Amino acid sequence: MKYCTFTILQQREDHRGISYQVQCTTCGIRRWIRDQNMQFKCRNSPVNKATKEPTMIEKAANYVASTAKHIANGMELRTQEEIDAIYEICKGCEFFKAKKGGFKCGKCGCSLNTNASHVNNKLARRSDSCPDGRWGAGTDNP
Repeated sequence: MKYCTFTILQQREDHRGISYQVQCTTCGIRRWIRDQNMQFKCRNSPVNKATKEPTMIEKAANYVASTAKHIANGMELRTQEEIDAIYEICKGCEFFKAKKGGFKCGKCGCSLNTNASHVNNKLARRSDSCPDGRWGAGTDNP
């Protein structure tokens, strides 16, 4: 996680003490703070953008697009061996996240497990692929 690096723009004193107006040199956000040691997650840091999880709207859009593609490709499923191999790839990824009742991809928000159920498992759908390019759709590239 990358935190903002601040430049002090101005300082003022009131009945509560000294406060500082600061601006992040990376993302440009301006804030008034009382403690010069305060840390804020930087909005424009490439590190924070790379690990930012999708919003609920983005997750829903990803799921709808995945389901439409799955239906258009005849709802084909992967074999259990293919699912297990892809799951091992996912477990080594920085986007592999624990969630209530299992695991998910932190990049697209999809559920990840070794269950062959195609309703809620990205790994079981033959038409799906990794959003980070670690494995592809079809049988030739688990």
